[in-house]
Amino acid sequence: MDWGWLLKKSKNGSSLLEKWAKSVARIAAKGTIHSACLKTNRIPYAEFAKCLKGARVDFDLVPNEIRSSIESACGGATEAKAFFGRFDFFGNLLDLDGYENYLRDQLVPTDTDSLAQLRGFALDFAESKIFLPYESVPGLWITTENRL
Repeated sequence: MDWGWLLKKSKNGSSLLEKWAKSVARIAAKGTIHSACLKTNRIPYAEFAKCLKGARVDFDLVPNEIRSSIESACGGATEAKAFFGRFDFFGNLLDLDGYENYLRDQLVPTDTDSLAQLRGFALDFAESKIFLPYESVPGLWITTENRL
């Protein structure tokens, strides 16, 4: 997650930042915004991370060389400050597999229950071999000793 990615114009001619700023401004004009944010597994680049205070961008910390591009995308300096005062950026979140593993670790006591361990090994094995012909799968017995 970096400024280039947020400001990159799509084939339709608008950037992610521009789309989000317009949407947030339109909703804010109608009333209070409870939550507006980006949740992504992208890791914030150092230049972008330096501008964050918690999950929000502190517009005063934005480098001068990209400030005008950001203001242009948001509709002006005032609008940019208003947008960044309402919008949270949550980066480096788990992807689907990582989240599944996190939930499994929270709910299934695999370190104390060998049956739960075996179930996990079987699922991993099945997912990795599902498209192979039955004959090409060596050692179809799944045990904790021959863990894949």
